[in-house]
Amino acid sequence: MTFTDNRQERRERAMLEPLRAMIRAEQQARFGSAEGLQPFALDLRLEVDPHADWSVSFVDSLGEQLARQLATLQAQRDSYVPGRVYCYACRSSHCEHAMPSSTLDVFTGYSESGRPIWHQFHQALLDLGHQEVHQLYSDRPNSIAVVMDGESLHARTLVGNGKHSQTFVVLSQILMGYFRLRGSTGELEKLALTIQCVASRDHLNQLENHINVLVEPEHRILVSEQLPWLSESIRLAATQTRTARADANAIVRKLASDLVRQQKRTLRTTKHAQHRRPQRPIEKALSDVASANSERVFYDVKSDAFAVRGKSGRCHIFNQQGRHVTSFSIEFDAVQSRLRRKRWRPVTDQQFQTLRAQIAEVNPITK
Repeated sequence: MTFTDNRQERRERAMLEPLRAMIRAEQQARFGSAEGLQPFALDLRLEVDPHADWSVSFVDSLGEQLARQLATLQAQRDSYVPGRVYCYACRSSHCEHAMPSSTLDVFTGYSESGRPIWHQFHQALLDLGHQEVHQLYSDRPNSIAVVMDGESLHARTLVGNGKHSQTFVVLSQILMGYFRLRGSTGELEKLALTIQCVASRDHLNQLENHINVLVEPEHRILVSEQLPWLSESIRLAATQTRTARADANAIVRKLASDLVRQQKRTLRTTKHAQHRRPQRPIEKALSDVASANSERVFYDVKSDAFAVRGKSGRCHIFNQQGRHVTSFSIEFDAVQSRLRRKRWRPVTDQQFQTLRAQIAEVNPITK
């Protein structure tokens, strides 16, 4: 290496150090922590005038160029979040507009400002002119699935507010409902789903397709447990969307057809099984209660019942009288979420002993 090479490197380091400090300060001031941020490239435009002693200036101010590109990078970073839709108005998938406010709401498109629009499923069907909405409320209700193309979902959005976005776009989607899931209280809950095929950019600025189900984490767990056929169909469709020549609309239409067919088959199987099988035993629930301590028991404020965490992620719900209501699987993150939202509260040793005595009285097998 020559002396000239060493001098060139020193000049570059001297120039890059203040630039590094400015980029870091701009990122922290606008977006806070860079945790999880992957290496990225910046394009800075300079203007050089050889006739003015080789003067150098930025085409736009350095601050403006950094702000623009860091904002784009942040939008790409936040654009795809499982269970949420991107909000162009807030430039995030973490705002309050990015998720349905109830289990009956579905995504029906974007407003002029780029904010997600949500409607209850039956109203969405009426707005689309669907002729069989009455099936949702018949004595033997059937699920309905409709496909919406991405162009209609972005139709109202203005340029600059998400129209022709290169960061996130909904290519096609399914609105489907109602599904009936057994919640933590043991009662059946109606659920409508929005299942989207979306394109977003990864940390290398490459477009990537995803199948995204818009549902809160708690119900995502219930869907995976109680509708395994739906989760498997979505997984297969997601694999198909990642091929080089994937036709999102064709994949989504086939997925909708498959889901309707599979749900009808599942309903028939369930009805036959109800005549063949007795009520499921609760030995696992009672065994988990016997080996539990007060740290694994919580009071569910919403259902006025008790949740007992067992082995292998099992969770059992007992009412105030000690009667078993339901059991389901729950992940650690979901437990922490319920504790943070104060839906679940820890119990004292005395409360646990009282509950265990009530359970033993109602279920003599525990004695």
